[in-house]
Amino acid sequence: MSLALETLTAPIAKPEAAAALAVPSRARDPRLDVVRGLALFIIFIAHVPSNWLWSVIPARFGLSDATDSFVFISGIASAIAFGGTFLRHGFWTGTGRIAYRCAQLGVAHLFLLFAIIAVAYQGSVWTGRDLVGALGIGHLLASPAQAIFEAFWLHWVPASLDIMPVYIVLLALVPAMMLLEKLDRRLPLLASVALYLANAAFGLRSGRR
Repeated sequence: MSLALETLTAPIAKPEAAAALAVPSRARDPRLDVVRGLALFIIFIAHVPSNWLWSVIPARFGLSDATDSFVFISGIASAIAFGGTFLRHGFWTGTGRIAYRCAQLGVAHLFLLFAIIAVAYQGSVWTGRDLVGALGIGHLLASPAQAIFEAFWLHWVPASLDIMPVYIVLLALVPAMMLLEKLDRRLPLLASVALYLANAAFGLRSGRR
């Protein structure tokens, strides 16, 4: 993505040179999909209780887990998907595409959220088990208006649904990171480290209840 920032400071090319400077679109890299699929499979294992594979997932042996890997790989995929737009069409067009994608993901997240709420509630009625409490959606039943408002702003999410809001926020930070990189290529890394330390010091987290 650092290449994209070079175009923000580069002189405007003449029309006859535009074709020569055009950046070709990159094809989808299947290796990223394979690694992301493996990460999702490991995340699935981590959420299934009482299975022997839980003791051998990467989180037991390193400083990161499959969720960290999934977010990292998704970041690389996002750079490939949107970096070319910044290169070919400029900063504001790239930012617009990212905003549009975030809106799409937000709508999909809300549909999934309300579908899970409906399934959990009806499943609790049919089975007699407290699926509402297990999925952490009791806040919706206790304070419906507040919960719905917070859901639209990604402040409240049920259990196991926080990965999509995290990805939306990270994607929305891409233009800001690119502006930081315009000033100095070390600033995005420093900003990431500062955010990590702030989370460790102040316990930044989602509004799940």
